[in-house]
Amino acid sequence: AIVSAAHLILAGEAEVVMAGGTECMSSYPYVSRDTRFGKKLRHSQLIDTIWEGLTDPVCGQVMGETAENLVSEFKISRKDQDEFSALSHQRAFRATREGKFRDEIVKVMIPKSVYGKELPSEAFIQDEGPNPALNAQALSQYPPIFRKDGTVTAGNSCPISDGASALLVMKESQAKSLSLEPMGRIRGYAFAGVEPERMGMGPTCAVPIALKRAGMTLKDIQLIELNEAFAAQFIACERVLKLNREIVNVNGGAIALGHPVGVSGARIVITLLYEMKRRNLNRGLATMCVGGGQGGAIVLER
Repeated sequence: AIVSAAHLILAGEAEVVMAGGTECMSSYPYVSRDTRFGKKLRHSQLIDTIWEGLTDPVCGQVMGETAENLVSEFKISRKDQDEFSALSHQRAFRATREGKFRDEIVKVMIPKSVYGKELPSEAFIQDEGPNPALNAQALSQYPPIFRKDGTVTAGNSCPISDGASALLVMKESQAKSLSLEPMGRIRGYAFAGVEPERMGMGPTCAVPIALKRAGMTLKDIQLIELNEAFAAQFIACERVLKLNREIVNVNGGAIALGHPVGVSGARIVITLLYEMKRRNLNRGLATMCVGGGQGGAIVLER
């Protein structure tokens, strides 16, 4: 959405664009496809639209199976996955406790009622996911989900989440005319394709292209957000790109915070920009894999 916004502005078709997305995965329905005109006899199947939506139509594998493919390809241990997942929760919980997400979260009031009686609305002001009690030992007890002998579990995968995220994109001159202070500037971006069954490796192809377009190398980047669809996917990308974990997802990632799929691109960019401001850093990179075999990356500068 951010790149599309930039394209609209560069093409002269817009001056200010709100880019982002919403996702309510907890409300994805079960669907019966053969009952509209009446079901005469025999059983009818209910389709889980989350499972269907997360299944690649080309390779026929659900996203978690593609993570298992990377486990086999890169020989990623269950221990490594669980330890990284615990780290994500620890970082996210610490960042929440220290108020680091406060400026980037918009409070949402949730109406409540019991038996028709209206109750005071509940203020939603922080993510539900981060769990400080989760450690590698606790995570090691989770059963595999996608393969009987696999290592990808609910604990080392991102949760099914709801969310929304948005930011404004405009030219610097437009921001000045509106008395707005830009948080960052787009220096380069790229999208690249990989085999659908290796979709988690998308960032390894997109990042080098985005950096080249920005006139930078990875050594120039001071802070990184790499979306955590699965611990296995993160670790595989980390190994190939030779990332320094100390500057990647410093406030936790999607394994702890959640991954509402239409939201995460804007969310990781916003989180990156706020942390760059806190640390007074100039160059950042946000990147993520995309189901179907795509990777996206964007280079930002303050």
